[in-house]
Amino acid sequence: MTAVVRAGLLRHRLTFQTATETRDAQGGVTKTWVDTVTVWGDVAPIRAREYLNADQIRADITHQVIIRQYPGLTTKQRIKWTDDGTDRYFHIESIIDMEERDRKLQIFCKEEV
Repeated sequence: MTAVVRAGLLRHRLTFQTATETRDAQGGVTKTWVDTVTVWGDVAPIRAREYLNADQIRADITHQVIIRQYPGLTTKQRIKWTDDGTDRYFHIESIIDMEERDRKLQIFCKEEV
């Protein structure tokens, strides 16, 4: 199997964001997300489940994201994807250099629900 990424498979525009914290006048901390880089990629759902936690129904949705190699990405970032006019956010769980050839990254994420 080859690690080359066919351009036609990368049909989603994805923006990687990095968290920054700023202090306000009262000493409180505000977390904001700043766009780092925008790339083409593929987003595919892997698994979804609902469960009951503290008398509330919670959902976990896990996705796989494939992009071309891009240096400097970390699990402290998140991915923003605008899908049909709706912004969706994915917290990065792990980043894998497929075949360890610096060509293609496989990123596993959990979607904010």
